[in-house]
Amino acid sequence: MIGQQMEEWFYLVAKTETFSPQFETKEEWVNYVGDDEKLKRVLEKYHITSFKKTQKKASKKNLNKTFFVIANDAQLIEDLLRETPHLFVSGELVPRDDRKIFEPNDYGLTSTIGENLGAQVNLDYLDFLGVPKAWYYTTGSKEVIIGISDGSIDTNDIEFKGKSKIIRSSKLLKGHGYSVSETAGGKGNNAYAIAGICYDCTLYATPYGEFKTYDQLMELSSLGPRSSIVVGVCSVILPRKKPQITMFKWRSHCCCWAQRFFQKLKAISFTIQHPMIMLLRCHLQCIVMKSQLIISK
Repeated sequence: MIGQQMEEWFYLVAKTETFSPQFETKEEWVNYVGDDEKLKRVLEKYHITSFKKTQKKASKKNLNKTFFVIANDAQLIEDLLRETPHLFVSGELVPRDDRKIFEPNDYGLTSTIGENLGAQVNLDYLDFLGVPKAWYYTTGSKEVIIGISDGSIDTNDIEFKGKSKIIRSSKLLKGHGYSVSETAGGKGNNAYAIAGICYDCTLYATPYGEFKTYDQLMELSSLGPRSSIVVGVCSVILPRKKPQITMFKWRSHCCCWAQRFFQKLKAISFTIQHPMIMLLRCHLQCIVMKSQLIISK
């Protein structure tokens, strides 16, 4: 079987949460170095490049029992379930279409092909939105400017340094601006904290509160390129060269204010095709349901 070189991805569910097989890396392969002889006999027949715990595709019951495996043959699933039923209870092959993903090394506990060197947090609501599938094609661009109308951020922070600009200073607001900015466009693939959705995009920060004149949003819009985004208290896309705006529900208390803003500009709708912009839009629509999006089967 070792001669077969076609790579296969799959998930395995262990019988207990305490099961934690030990591997050592040798060249591009990982070798089992544990004490279970039955498991060793099965695994030594295959070339395995990854065998790690993940919370992706894991129900609440199996949250700490699920493993992601990359091997040279899908037959490994059947062999493990047949020969080591004392260790594994089920397995699932990952379809090839679902393998067109990219995960930065700060993607959290649902990482599979990523190294998970950042914050150890569950970001499965981003899996729900298909963000790794978009990252397969793009992680954004510095030409895409995300405007944050919210609390202040520190442009020297590792997540914002070299990619952010303060337009007008704001209050700290218990770090709310940090959270919004990090989610929208904090640095990614830097082995620190978490990756923002559009993590290679540029961030402009300003305060909020001009609910009658909309000065902050208008200012951010005028500073951005054609496809800029303004997020924070409310979330809207503000294209520079077209007089149309799309409103996205992020927090219910701001929707009436946003509607007045759109009426003021006599806006109807605007569609942006850039994948990261569309994902950010989708994320802002769904973030209020974050607790529901976290898998809880």
